[in-house]
Amino acid sequence: MVEVPKIVLTGGPRAGKTTALCFLQEKLSDFGFYPLLIPETPTMLIKSGVTPVGEFFSVRDFQRLVFKQVMFLEDLYMQAARKINHPKPMVICDRGLMDGEAYAGPDLFKEIVQSFGLDIPKVRDERYNGVVHLRSSAFMGNEFYLQRDNPARMEDAEEAKIRDEKTLEAWIGHPHLRVVDSSLDFKSKMRKLLAVVCRLIGFPVPLEIERKFLVERLTPAFYDIPKQFIEIEQVYIHDPVYPLAKEVRIRKRMQGASSVYYQTLKEYVGLGVRAEKEFWITSEEYEKKKNELQEAGTMIIRKNRCCFVYANQYFELDSFIHPISNLMVLEIELTEEGEGINIPSCIEIKRDVTTDPNFSNRNLAQIH
Repeated sequence: MVEVPKIVLTGGPRAGKTTALCFLQEKLSDFGFYPLLIPETPTMLIKSGVTPVGEFFSVRDFQRLVFKQVMFLEDLYMQAARKINHPKPMVICDRGLMDGEAYAGPDLFKEIVQSFGLDIPKVRDERYNGVVHLRSSAFMGNEFYLQRDNPARMEDAEEAKIRDEKTLEAWIGHPHLRVVDSSLDFKSKMRKLLAVVCRLIGFPVPLEIERKFLVERLTPAFYDIPKQFIEIEQVYIHDPVYPLAKEVRIRKRMQGASSVYYQTLKEYVGLGVRAEKEFWITSEEYEKKKNELQEAGTMIIRKNRCCFVYANQYFELDSFIHPISNLMVLEIELTEEGEGINIPSCIEIKRDVTTDPNFSNRNLAQIH
């Protein structure tokens, strides 16, 4: 079966998603992909008269209809992509399931998710290879924010900022969330978007540009940042299916009672730069490989991960539990080498350990 990447394009009102989708479809087609674009469900429903504004539909009923339709369209388009006689199909979603949390609120959205027999981590993490959040133009000032181009848009500029923040917060916790800032001119914004999407889908090669910082301590202000907490179990294995990979690991990401499982293949290109391929595996595959293929001389890594966005950059703060404790490492994946990093002032950094092999997860797993 053809592997089909699925990317979510989301953001606040008037973030430029409509133009961005057309831009991506054109550019990715030029690169040899066959992108299928899933239309935005809420706009489609509102234009058809199905709207939570008024006396006929409650927010609960409307958001449940949105959730059901988004799931249906995503599954339908993925089936279509797998049947296309083309070597590089992909699916781009104009918003994804988690966007509903920004409009329904966390409690109601969780109730809706559970009514479909699902849970938040699986809805957020397991369905999408990557999520790109375009910041609303409302952050640039009222003169940049216009409502007339979309009759389904009901927010003024201040409401748009709030909706943008809530939408971004809904996706925090996804392993591959990226933010494209509104301060860029539109041409630069589209260029940045294309670079982000290409990196997420592995074109021309899925390079991971990672920076790591040893954390000295967190100040009280850190706890005011919206964040999600994930538990991670990570095992290094020898997988005979991938004999040429330099490093193979499997990972279990846990949040609450839900778990998502990944396998990652890595090759090192240079200091802090790696070629990486990641895909989902089942819980049964994870347990079998963990029990039968664990690399000799290594231990299982267990750590707590705190995911958050600061200054339009997505950070992951790892607090290690096993085989080492009392170690905190801040990580960020960049789109381009040399990209600036805005480390929160509420995190005191001891030093940059990007190129220090002692702080690689692979070395921390070694039995010394």
